[in-house]
Parts: sequence; C-alpha cells; structure tokens
Amino acid sequence: MQSGISASPDLHSTFHTYLSTPALFALLITITAERLEPLLTISFPTSTSTFLSSLSALTPHLTPTQPLYIILRHPRDNVHQQQQEPPFTAITYIPDHAPVRAKTLFASTRLTLVRELGAEKFSDQVFATEAADLSRDGWEKWEEHGKGEAPLTREEE
Repeated sequence: MQSGISASPDLHSTFHTYLSTPALFALLITITAERLEPLLTISFPTSTSTFLSSLSALTPHLTPTQPLYIILRHPRDNVHQQQQEPPFTAITYIPDHAPVRAKTLFASTRLTLVRELGAEKFSDQVFATEAADLSRDGWEKWEEHGKGEAPLTREEE
C-alpha cells in the first residue's frame, strides 16, 4: 500500500548534507502537509562515540504518540567495509499509542521514503514500536536476533 506522499525538496537537500557529513549520526523525518520533511539532524555526541553509545541521543525525540522515520549512520567499521554494506539504517518508529491515522500513514509511506532517498544507500530497514527498541539494549537484541539462523520448514528439517 502506498500513501501518495513524496519526499520534499528540503528532505532531499538535507539528506544529501547528512550523507556527506560523517559527524551526523541521525536524521529524523516526519510527514507534514502530505510531504516527507526533515525534522532535525543529530550529531554523534563526541568524535569517539560508538553507534551503540549514540543511540541515547534519540531518546528525547521518541514519544509514545508520534511516529517518526529515523535514518542512522553506522560508523565505517571493519564489518561494514568488509561486507561492502552501506552505513545507513532506515527506521520506521510507530509507537503503539500513536493515533490510528498516523500509524497508517507512516506504515504506508515507509517504502516510499527508502525508494525516494535511494534503497541502495541502506543496509537495513527496521520497524520499531517502542522507544526501548532504539536503546542500546534494544539494538543489541535486534542484532542478536538477526544473527540467528532462519527457521526451517518441516521438509528442510
């Protein structure tokens, strides 16, 4: 399902700046007047901050009623370089207590966001419903879950 919403020129410009500025950790995006619009960028707290330690910078912006799109930058570590993965993750944050219309709008527009910004720029897409999902502990659980083997069908067992 698609919503008919598209990225604004301001979002494209802000995203380009975000891509070319390694000190920027996160780009928060919202939907305003039927357009995907940049909300704000968040820098890495310090020049030596890790990805996991920087997640706490998101906390003040995650409310239990307001959906957001969040683009996160993984520092270029050996894992991303060896696997030649893009260092960005697209997150759709739709809290359980958000208004139904907002939930539907954000859920139906998430693929448009990634497509318009360039799907090749993202190594992962994550769907989160609680602020705790985007904490250090929540992210570590998500990564651990992703490392597990896919379940087998009865025929494969």
